[in-house]
Amino acid sequence: MEPLGVYHITFPSAAAVSLYRDKLERLLRLAQIKFNSKSGLWTGKFPRVLLEKDKDPHKELERFTILPGSYQARIKTRQTRVQGKMAWQHVIDQIIKDSHIKTVRPSAVLIELPEKSFPAEQLKAIIDQDGAESGYNWAIETHLYDLSEVKDLEKKISRSTSRVRRNDAEFRQRHSSRFIMVCETPETAWRFIRSWNQRILEYDQGEGVVLRNRLKASYVDI
Repeated sequence: MEPLGVYHITFPSAAAVSLYRDKLERLLRLAQIKFNSKSGLWTGKFPRVLLEKDKDPHKELERFTILPGSYQARIKTRQTRVQGKMAWQHVIDQIIKDSHIKTVRPSAVLIELPEKSFPAEQLKAIIDQDGAESGYNWAIETHLYDLSEVKDLEKKISRSTSRVRRNDAEFRQRHSSRFIMVCETPETAWRFIRSWNQRILEYDQGEGVVLRNRLKASYVDI
């Protein structure tokens, strides 16, 4: 996934690409029909061709979070042959190399906060304290890195895409509240995600003002 919401997915064959694209388009069409249904009885109104055998459309849509039903256009896709790693993956590789994690199968987690409330050191202290209290050794098994501190980040990750422009205000704002957590193993990464994804962090701004920040943690495919 690129930092501005563009998803890059690799497949072993062109046939697999077509199958996945067809699935996404089918689920988006279901979501659109559900959104446009005023009675709530939407399952009786969609073409049977959109119904997959032995699949509950309600449960399928619960897991479909790429686009809302209010999005009335088609999913925009572009198919290309991948040669080596993408620029975004090279950035993650460098972060892993610079970390203290030296295991055979390191993994990475993208941590996002709606607003940057903490510097990396303070967020790490909060996470490490949670680990000490819950029996997880986050201090040893993980390494937290502030994405905004990556030198020439815009230049590095825009090397293979035209969607990110240098000096883009939205780009800078997004990365001021994003962190990469390097984990010793994929298991550690997923354990952290299960424990921390959607957790609400509260912090006192003084004068009785308490702000809340919902943390989002997602696995980074490297």
